[in-house]
Amino acid sequence: MNLSFENRTAPRDGAARCDPDAPHGRNDCCGRLDAFPWVRDADLTRLSPREREVLVGLGEFMTNADIAGRMHIAERTAKKHVANIFGKLRIGSRGEAAVIAVLREGELAAAVANGE
Repeated sequence: MNLSFENRTAPRDGAARCDPDAPHGRNDCCGRLDAFPWVRDADLTRLSPREREVLVGLGEFMTNADIAGRMHIAERTAKKHVANIFGKLRIGSRGEAAVIAVLREGELAAAVANGE
């Protein structure tokens, strides 16, 4: 996993350099998606609707038990969904899943709301 900041468009000191003509949505301003190419490259369309719901929970730092309770499923089922998410998005931790969920929350929320 490449966690370098080489592809960032914002300086490391935190000062933003925004293109005034670029869209300024919460997650596409100042190169946030470019900070980690694996976040941008994660193909959320590979996830089932239930896996997307689980990914939202991971973005909220929920445990498998919490996710299971919210979704009215067995904890083992939630655990299986988490494992499927890791495989489909080619990530290896709940932390990476949370980063994807947070930085791509608009796209993810729209898909969950539409039942996609």
